[in-house]
Amino acid sequence: MAESDVQPGDVSSKEDEERFIDAVVERLRHDAAAAKAVSVSNVFGAERDAFAGITSDSQGSAQFIRLRVLGGRGFANEICEEERSCTAEERAQFVLHCQFASQRLTAPAVPCSAQPALKHDYIFTLPVPAGQHAASQHSASTKAMPTAAVRTGDGSRSAESPLKDRVSSRPVHSAADLLENRQLLHLVLVRTSKQTDPVLQSSHHLAWRTVLSSPEGYSHCYVELHGVYSESNLPIGVLEVELQLMPPPRGEVSAQVLSSQLEYEYSCKVEADTLLMNYVKQWWKDYLGVRSSHGSRHVKLFVKDENGDSHMVCSLLRPLRAGREISSPRQAARFVSLFPYTSTPWMDGGAHHDSSWTSCLAFVSRKHGGCEEHAILLCSLLLGFGLNAFVCVGTQVNHQYHVWVATIDEDSGQTTFWESLTGQRCVHEAGGKSSKHIYATIGCVFNHCSCFANMQPSDKVQDCVFALGDKHRWKAVSLTAIQSATRRRDTPALNLPSLRPATLNAPQISARIEQDLISAIHQHRKRQGLTCDWDMNLGYMLTPALESYEHERCSGLSYGNEEFQMAIRHYVKEGITFKAFPVNFAHSNPARMLDTCLQSPVGQDILDCRGDEVKFSVRVLTCVYAEDLCAVWVMLAVLYRSVL
Repeated sequence: MAESDVQPGDVSSKEDEERFIDAVVERLRHDAAAAKAVSVSNVFGAERDAFAGITSDSQGSAQFIRLRVLGGRGFANEICEEERSCTAEERAQFVLHCQFASQRLTAPAVPCSAQPALKHDYIFTLPVPAGQHAASQHSASTKAMPTAAVRTGDGSRSAESPLKDRVSSRPVHSAADLLENRQLLHLVLVRTSKQTDPVLQSSHHLAWRTVLSSPEGYSHCYVELHGVYSESNLPIGVLEVELQLMPPPRGEVSAQVLSSQLEYEYSCKVEADTLLMNYVKQWWKDYLGVRSSHGSRHVKLFVKDENGDSHMVCSLLRPLRAGREISSPRQAARFVSLFPYTSTPWMDGGAHHDSSWTSCLAFVSRKHGGCEEHAILLCSLLLGFGLNAFVCVGTQVNHQYHVWVATIDEDSGQTTFWESLTGQRCVHEAGGKSSKHIYATIGCVFNHCSCFANMQPSDKVQDCVFALGDKHRWKAVSLTAIQSATRRRDTPALNLPSLRPATLNAPQISARIEQDLISAIHQHRKRQGLTCDWDMNLGYMLTPALESYEHERCSGLSYGNEEFQMAIRHYVKEGITFKAFPVNFAHSNPARMLDTCLQSPVGQDILDCRGDEVKFSVRVLTCVYAEDLCAVWVMLAVLYRSVL
């Protein structure tokens, strides 16, 4: 009989007892090694606590779900075709992100191939319904262990087993308790490359409750991944995965009971969706009956995500608290603006205002998106800071469809617009007064608990009064209808991912970019037959100005300009001309930075400067935010004596 096959009932002699104890120790060592194999550097917040709870064998009633990805196969050739001619350093990589509720983990990047080595463990805390939590603790059973002690490190055996206390004292919830948890695992596959922006390859929702009907809370399956947007019906590859509950639940749910539960939930969802759609149809009919021109206004009640699934707009956001990573609403606006803007693809070739609204996990994972994703994230963060924030849907002054954010002070009635793409904010002045913003019309506003359509005679923003409680100006969607969509916790779009703290070294990034820019500028001057001398002391003096610029972007307040100007006047000698050109970037590519500077008349004038005693200086300041987003400030400066 092999040691791994020994069961408690086989212990009938001292020799069998020792073999059984050795088998238990080996199994526990294997489980501990597997748990420690989880990438702790990618675990944050609640996930870190969950990991610590497992690896330390701490007592408690926490339940965990383990998703083990064993690899990929059959990935579409067109995804990897362009990579075959690339070098190892230039080759694109796959990154697999996984989210459960607000918990989020990311696997290390692997090279793109038809069979990518996507192998990683994800461990999430599994919430138990609040009403069953106390009951499950009270009725938790213990696992039988032999009273004889296990072997110690020196080969001896102690009188009492500490492993008995660690394993048997942990209460475990029953499979029936866990059956009520309808949340799904959300898998997002992103392809990254040094040459291009990250590309969203797939977004898949994985049901985990099938593991409840499996012995010992374990199951193995293959997950077919599909493309996104207009290719959401096309398969791109398969993942081999294992699901495991840690520790195993008490008992198991039969396949028939699980199937009945899923059928019941589906029928309830269909019934709720039918009632909601009937209400919305009547609501829309009443809205059009007020004024025929309402049909051309940008009113959104439902949108489609990257998979083509429809969601009520109020279910896309909720108050999001970023912990200590973001300390103020204005800093939140600055943070969101650092996600590069890219136009959002649309489903089935529709108009831009029918474009898909990418889920927040996909947006944060690929680190770029459209105005819709920016506005959803910013509004969620502002709600987290306690502001009365709304997502606004309308058009810009150039008649382009646009989405932005507004905060409304109910006491004073003041409305402030927040542009999520730039981080700028502007106070709205109603009554036809000119306001310094880019918004022309507005069709509707919404947040996580309300939705209003504009019923005012004109949908022009400058004429709009944001008294949302005025039924003659704004038509509200029933709170009951909104709650029917936002209370269903089985939709991943309802759960915003937690934001990760910054991990990059800002001084090192600044120094690297600075050296690369110096080399690039030297080569640029050399091609024109010009010399390139450097003044490093001047570069250091430029730092306070860059710090002031970033502070102004975050707070709207400027400081330190007097000291900077005083230092420059004191340093620049009489008869010497000083010119400087500050510019901000949301990337760290020195070549692109130099191209941008050359496209500016001021930047080109500095880089192509001719005169006597010409000396250049460049200073880089990098500010790293959550999700490792960087705001990079570059200032080019030149000192010269004019010979004209």
